[in-house]
Amino acid sequence: MIAEENLLERSQTLGTAALAQLRAASTELPAVVEVRGAGLLLGIELNDADLAEAVLYRCLSQGLSFKVGQGKVLVLAPPLNVDAADLDWALACVVDAVRAESHA
Repeated sequence: MIAEENLLERSQTLGTAALAQLRAASTELPAVVEVRGAGLLLGIELNDADLAEAVLYRCLSQGLSFKVGQGKVLVLAPPLNVDAADLDWALACVVDAVRAESHA
């Protein structure tokens, strides 16, 4: 299935675009320490564990679920067949939540 649907290549393409989008947004978000990823496995390291938790719960209230690793890293791992529009929505949701909770 992975080979038939070209999911590896697709995840690399979408992941590269997602990293670029998140890195561009992070220039306006001082709370973001680093954005990293491999394919569609994305990590957004924040400067504060309490902020990471607040972002998680704000996103959950919007219908987006992910985990927090190492106390302050937002870990997004969408399915390899994620729709590009859904991925864009998820990234915007996270960026908006970081922005909102950083100013709360």
